[in-house]
Amino acid sequence: MDLGTEIVVLTTHEYDQMVRQALQAGAKGYVLKSDPGRDIISAIRAVARHRQYLTSKVSEIIVESFVRNQEAKMRAAPADARLTFRQREIVRLLATGLGNARIAAELGISVKTVETHWAAIARSLNIRTKEELVRYARWNKIVAGQSTSSSRT
Repeated sequence: MDLGTEIVVLTTHEYDQMVRQALQAGAKGYVLKSDPGRDIISAIRAVARHRQYLTSKVSEIIVESFVRNQEAKMRAAPADARLTFRQREIVRLLATGLGNARIAAELGISVKTVETHWAAIARSLNIRTKEELVRYARWNKIVAGQSTSSSRT
């Protein structure tokens, strides 16, 4: 039975797992005892308006945990186990900054086929952006750590 009670956790626990468990259990706010006193007041006010509240330190803990988990996921399985030879080729070319049309020309396939491979790669690796793809390619040594800031078409 939900009585409309909103919960703010005030704790000394600075562990990402504790934050996640509290939020999954229904807490709307998470404040550390080491945070400034005004944060508890801000949390109570935000939660009273049915909004979530995380202090900057707690947000930092969550973001760092997310990044660590993403990096671990990228290293978890060897690239060979999840990608076909052609998909590895496309990952390598995408990660070096080539556009779909240039990849299609280089491999002698259609742009639509490159797009289909990219969709399958994204699904297989559970990634959504080309930036994640570049990180994956670097972690798995599909490409060297060169910069992809200059996009080629």
